[in-house]
Amino acid sequence: MTTYMFRLVLSVVVISVWAILAHSLASRPTCTVRVCQNKDCRGRYPSSAAAGETLVRTFDDLLAPSEDGRVLIEASECLGQCGRGPNVAVRLDGGRSGPEKMYFGVTDPQTAAAVLEVSCDYDVPTMLLAASDVIARAGKATSPSKKISFLSSVIDTLSTDSALSSASVLARAFALRADARLEANPTDGGEGALDDAQRAAELDPECGKTWRILADAREAAGDISGAIEAVKRWASAEPSLERKAKGEVERLLARM
Repeated sequence: MTTYMFRLVLSVVVISVWAILAHSLASRPTCTVRVCQNKDCRGRYPSSAAAGETLVRTFDDLLAPSEDGRVLIEASECLGQCGRGPNVAVRLDGGRSGPEKMYFGVTDPQTAAAVLEVSCDYDVPTMLLAASDVIARAGKATSPSKKISFLSSVIDTLSTDSALSSASVLARAFALRADARLEANPTDGGEGALDDAQRAAELDPECGKTWRILADAREAAGDISGAIEAVKRWASAEPSLERKAKGEVERLLARM
């Protein structure tokens, strides 16, 4: 076989493989996961008390960047049967109508991952599941130094993985480590806190909590104007907290 013919055959094979992969990906339906935000369901999620996090955030953290747009996580009104919560409802094809599959008692990242696998045909990467578990442990840590140790292990591992280096859970680890560093060293601006918070905001600019932590880090570093900007971004991401954010802006302006 001549070199020309070999290259021609190779090109046909490569094109065929990509066509099969594209068809396979296109045939996978969009999956919408609605997470009940009723007060009772929210209170039943253990990580809420430990780390101030929610089940919505846990589902987000389990998604690899490559799944962006195919699996949608939404906060929902009460889904009923509150005594069995936290509850989620899953619907394929992203429609607003049609049958939903209900899941009850989704109390940890492992159960959330099982919901995604069974209903959305999505196998959560082992590293993301492990990262979510470690972050939950960090939330229960009894000292800032222990929190930092847990979170640093997540950051060091995911930052070197090209497929997961922009994952939501990495952004959260940076934000929580910034918060822990501020807690550990409140008088000197929390060494490394500002860099961590800025990195978190770059990775996940839609997360209101990240901007709130960045505001604290900038204030601790003496950047009051930057802190005010971050508070405004916090209010933009979480409109329900606009009044609280306004009070923070007024407090910061008084420091200038």
